[in-house]
Amino acid sequence: MCELSVRARRAEALRDARVALTPRRWINHDGSHGTAEADAPGQGLILVIDLEELRRRLGACHPRGDSDGAWSRAAVVVPLRQRPEGMELLFELRPLHLSRSPGEVSFPGGRVEPGEGLVEAALRELEEELGVPASRVEVLGDLSTRQRRRGEFVHPFVCLLDPAAQIRLQAAEVEELFAVPLAALLSLPFGEARIVEEFSLSEDFPTQYLPGGAWRRREERPVHFFRYGGFFVWGLTAAIVRELLALLAPGGEPQGRRIFGENP
Repeated sequence: MCELSVRARRAEALRDARVALTPRRWINHDGSHGTAEADAPGQGLILVIDLEELRRRLGACHPRGDSDGAWSRAAVVVPLRQRPEGMELLFELRPLHLSRSPGEVSFPGGRVEPGEGLVEAALRELEEELGVPASRVEVLGDLSTRQRRRGEFVHPFVCLLDPAAQIRLQAAEVEELFAVPLAALLSLPFGEARIVEEFSLSEDFPTQYLPGGAWRRREERPVHFFRYGGFFVWGLTAAIVRELLALLAPGGEPQGRRIFGENP
């Protein structure tokens, strides 16, 4: 079996096992579009990826069956970009004025419109948010479907962006874009905690008819997170990154397409 060609080496300045945590960034300085800041020096880790093997591990991009109309569907792009110093992963920082997940780190994406395919929706959202057209994108494959809150399923597609494609941020939806070398992500520790939810009935519910005259329920589920260059990544975005990194690891193999439980 062909192994994923992954070779990482540390620069002399990073022999103390610390990773340079300085992402490259595009910032909405004037509210109209993003501009790339200078590359951070000494990223330190170089990662070489066999794209053919990555495509095999991700699996061919294939249409998924339509979800029941009662469920909401969303599609996101997990954007990779090849640079001379190695492959990097792009993340968005959402503006604070948004009603949903304000100020949090995410991937480009959004709801699937009626009559729209999943891949089509993901690429449309990518162009709307980052200004990169589908013609400058290669869809490498997809990751496991994940449930984000009740009744919404998110379909992530791993895509390779043309490194020469110009990035223009949509100020209404993207506050900032930053890039993280995959080699740095592979060396970062992920934290794990729990999301705890407690459920009870409203005061107007006739609890006298219930055994014991009361009803309460408590649910817990794991949530992962990591920090990089001042950015905090958690929940659904961190879960998607963890799955991608597991595929990139030497010997990493897909476990089949799965549907994971709720992520915030």
